[in-house]
Amino acid sequence: MKAVEGLHRVALHGGRVRLAHGQIVRIARRFLLDLPTAGEVAIEAPMSPTRVASAVRGFHETHELVYGYARAQQPVELVNFSAVHRYPLPRPVLTPPAPAVGVVGDARIGERRAYFAPAGFVPTALYDRARLPLGSRLAGPAIVEQADSTSVIPPGHVAVVEASGNLRIRRA
Repeated sequence: MKAVEGLHRVALHGGRVRLAHGQIVRIARRFLLDLPTAGEVAIEAPMSPTRVASAVRGFHETHELVYGYARAQQPVELVNFSAVHRYPLPRPVLTPPAPAVGVVGDARIGERRAYFAPAGFVPTALYDRARLPLGSRLAGPAIVEQADSTSVIPPGHVAVVEASGNLRIRRA
């Protein structure tokens, strides 16, 4: 059990160094051991930061709750040691996208045939996402292309560029 206490010290110290980066942050720590008795499935037991023996007691208490009995005299085997560190991240500051200037037609970059069941292949307008002004409305069928994604607006649907910059697609 000395090895487990050593793992605990490393996890506690490592978590502080790795997560704090010189800042003072509130870190919630939770330490768990997976401990099975002979021939049984491991049960996750909470571990006190100071004593491994309390984790073994916690295992037997948890075993009693789960299975209705405990074998406190039977040795347990350490299967896994977990250290969970959590701290709240600051809320991201979202900035609205810079509005594109112009009209929807300025964002049109071409046309191609695309397949939509049951009609089959139909002429489909292509748009450059970065050039769509806020508030733009696109009637499907249309394809909106951008560097990291492609949005397909099927026939009978309309896409609107919201003030947040999101592209919302709904049935017409």
